[in-house]
Amino acid sequence: MRGGKPESALDVFRAVAYDPEVHYDAALKLIQLISSIGATRRDAQLARQQAGLGGRCGIIVFQPWFYFDWVELVRKTLANGWFTPVFAASRCTGRRSLEGLTPGSVRHFAHKGRVLWKLCQYPLSLHLRALPEEIDPQEPAQFSVIKRIFAEAAEMIDEADDFVAAYQPEVVLLAQGYHLIAAVMRDAAIRSGIRVVAVENTLRKDLLVWEDICGIAVNTHLAQNYYWRLGDLVDDVVATRSTENYLASLSIYKTAEHNSPSGAALPEIPGGPVIVYLAQVGTDASVVFGRRGVTSQIDAIHATADYARKHGATLIVKLHPKECATFKTDEPFYRELTKGWLARDERFSACRDEMGNRLIVDTENSFSTYGLISRADVCVTMNSQAGLEALLMGKEVLLCGSAYYGGLGFTHEADDARAVAPALDRVLNEGLRKNDHRACCRFFHVFTEYYCIPKELDAFLALLAGPPSFPLVGESVPTARLNGERSLASVHQG
Repeated sequence: MRGGKPESALDVFRAVAYDPEVHYDAALKLIQLISSIGATRRDAQLARQQAGLGGRCGIIVFQPWFYFDWVELVRKTLANGWFTPVFAASRCTGRRSLEGLTPGSVRHFAHKGRVLWKLCQYPLSLHLRALPEEIDPQEPAQFSVIKRIFAEAAEMIDEADDFVAAYQPEVVLLAQGYHLIAAVMRDAAIRSGIRVVAVENTLRKDLLVWEDICGIAVNTHLAQNYYWRLGDLVDDVVATRSTENYLASLSIYKTAEHNSPSGAALPEIPGGPVIVYLAQVGTDASVVFGRRGVTSQIDAIHATADYARKHGATLIVKLHPKECATFKTDEPFYRELTKGWLARDERFSACRDEMGNRLIVDTENSFSTYGLISRADVCVTMNSQAGLEALLMGKEVLLCGSAYYGGLGFTHEADDARAVAPALDRVLNEGLRKNDHRACCRFFHVFTEYYCIPKELDAFLALLAGPPSFPLVGESVPTARLNGERSLASVHQG
């Protein structure tokens, strides 16, 4: 500062972060706006300020999912010699006019060389409650949504390019990888050869998964790499104890959107085999982008129902609690989504008519997910994390999509809808068992204790400096290594 006046965006950034009289919400908004304004100043002044911090700069994409204190985040990074401008798409209005965008050009329309359809598939699926290939630009109401989201994407692209050019970060830290704001910044960073780290919530609410190769944290294979590295070194007794502790404390580890009533009575089930289909939110990113050869989750459910109809089995379809009509949320995108899709599917309706009480669909989150799993002879899912929990409970699991715990030898795999019936037949009639319980426990232990990071600000920020250091394998809790042993300031650049 000179004469009390800020010299650069960084000066203002620091002043706001450390001013105790600025309310949190106002400070966060100011930090976002200052970051955006600073991205338009490509002058030597900013470069000198960054040099005063050792040249360490990382862009953090704003995403409130994790409930972090974002002002404290800025203070911590500044204290450790980093400048972390926050990308919140502050200039985005959604009102930009895109010349040449027509219903016929939607899937190949580009802005600054970026095909907007590729960046926008996930938000379009959410808003239009449809899979990408089902979206119809010729339908006026859908085209109106497409125009708005494409306009937002174009504005975000311009701002993201400014951020990358002005700040020249060495890393970008974002959530998930498919949400529009993350997808746009991920694209801008990758085009500029910048390291991208994605984080996401997982089956334990106190942990985060992370990925810094493709920059997407949904069902990618970094967890499997950790298992291949460490799985043979994990003591089976330790892994089993870790699994048992988790299963005994499920209610503690679950977020509200995954909770189901633990004490609820289970439905009456006729005799014969019991198949439980563990459904996911119909437009969840893990489903949309992890379907493998199965066209949709509805096709997987129908294939499972058709098998149950023909072989006298009972099928219970457990819909995701987040889709329930009574789930409290400000976002209408998920409410009764899969329920509506199933109601409109003539094939599934025919199965329901024929099967009667042998086909149960839990649309109101009436039954405990884990109570249903305990009654199952086999569980089917696209790639739900409940499938991993079913494995830990000793159940055979058939995957219809790509899962981070799939393809390791202890799950059954269906590459398309036609493969569902023979796979179920091998389990229920031929007695094929793939669930190696010790291997499942070892995978779970490696996943939660060695691969995941604590859902804590320090652990989150440490990812800016590099991936977590590989742990020594032992009986102590490895995730604690990130709290003291490794910090944002303890890793040298490069």
